[in-house]
Amino acid sequence: ISLGPPLVTVPDVYDLKAATAQKRLEALGLKVVLEYPLVVTPRDRVVIQSISAGTQVRWGSTITLSIV
Repeated sequence: ISLGPPLVTVPDVYDLKAATAQKRLEALGLKVVLEYPLVVTPRDRVVIQSISAGTQVRWGSTITLSIV
């Protein structure tokens, strides 16, 4: 009996560069959506992640990162 996709633990990607955070999350099997909510000079850093670090989610889940 299949229990569905395995669980993965979401890492803390706060203040990482967008590309680094995306690669780290995708390596765990997560889908990543990048949002650029502010019109300011970009630092290209993660300021918000939609799923808190340490949370267990199913492989293939989507996490949204806000980048400024």
